Amino acid sequence: MHNSSRAMPRRHQHAERCGADWAWPRGTISGRRRPAEHCAAAAAVLQEVTQPHALGLAGWSGAGKTTLLIRLIPALVARGLRVSTIKRAHHDFDVDQPGKDSWTHRQAGATEVLVSSSRRWALMHELRDAPEPTLAELLKRLSQTDLVLIEGFRRGTHPKLEVFRAANQKPPLHPSDPSVVGIISDIPFPEAGRPVAGLDDIPSVADLVLHSAVPAAAMGA
Repeated sequence: MHNSSRAMPRRHQHAERCGADWAWPRGTISGRRRPAEHCAAAAAVLQEVTQPHALGLAGWSGAGKTTLLIRLIPALVARGLRVSTIKRAHHDFDVDQPGKDSWTHRQAGATEVLVSSSRRWALMHELRDAPEPTLAELLKRLSQTDLVLIEGFRRGTHPKLEVFRAANQKPPLHPSDPSVVGIISDIPFPEAGRPVAGLDDIPSVADLVLHSAVPAAAMGA
């Protein structure tokens, strides 16, 4: 992540405890550092976060993007970061339930329906033949956060990490996609010209994410 002028005391204090609290297994990032150096680098990155950053995770269906995310998010939260996600879905997805009041509001023609409770709220927006928002527009709709992980949008030009699984029997994306800035894989890519983290090495994946993310305000698709 990039330099900034405002400190983040709570996250800084959490980062300082990194070496004492966490066991760091041997990393698999190409050009790897020793575990203690990973920890120091992560702490330095956390000190610099003052604006939302974002990074894509892209790969073929079946590569394990969602499985990776549900392991990665807790590791990033444990470092003191607020993490949000954007997920690219099929055009006909629906988070509502037919017959519910909110569903009937939309069926009646409401453009937006906001459902709220004491635990969460959700805003549903009907495009009704309007163009799909760009990734940059979607990022602006999120509440204040530290890091946004973007699953999908494989054809976007935003910086992204490729998630690759050999058993998927699909060609890697990075040889033909210059927006892939790193790779998370279960096999080595010694000629990739990009850092590579092991698919099951979550601490190294978290390091790679932190050092690859860019300011969300500068991201477009």
